Amino acid sequence: QQGVSLLRFQPARNCISLISRSRRAGEVAAVGLMIDGPHVGMLSTDMEKNLFVSVYRPDTKESNGGKHLIRQCDFNIGKVVLTLLNTRTRHSDPYSRQSLIENEGKMITWYGSLDGSIGKISPIGEKMYKRLQLLQTLMQTHTPHYAGLNPKEYRSATNIYRDLVNPAKNIIDGDLIKRYTYLSITEQIDMSRKIGISRDEILNDFRD
Repeated sequence: QQGVSLLRFQPARNCISLISRSRRAGEVAAVGLMIDGPHVGMLSTDMEKNLFVSVYRPDTKESNGGKHLIRQCDFNIGKVVLTLLNTRTRHSDPYSRQSLIENEGKMITWYGSLDGSIGKISPIGEKMYKRLQLLQTLMQTHTPHYAGLNPKEYRSATNIYRDLVNPAKNIIDGDLIKRYTYLSITEQIDMSRKIGISRDEILNDFRD
């Protein structure tokens, strides 16, 4: 229950040494990689249905000289994930056959959960993230939710141990924003106007 650790193999000494570890204690269920071009993060899940993305950045103050991994994202995925698998993103549009340069070097992380469901986690660009974050905030406050439950509170990571690290919610809830496509065209246009983004641009982000 020590969280996630980053190890390094030293072939000259034929040994493995500890480089960095996460601050958060927990019962880790699965560990994988989040690959976004030259940027690589450590993706982990625990038995409390949480998902985390941590990065090794020894030059930052929060890492304490590289001794601690920096948490980039925390999210309650709602299921115990035991398997993580990376696959390449598509490099061309299946309809227009045009090359998708923005997907170069990115990989999708697929997960399999204890209840038999599967899903995927994909890195997105900063501009797309900001657009979808505006839509996500609007969907949280302007649409009715199942059983009246707040999706923002539901997706907050939980921990039975004392956690003195501020939450890092740098993630988009795909289950929530995809409900935008279930709305009528009039409602979609009205919501897109409220956040200052065209409906076509939002739908294009979903396709990407």
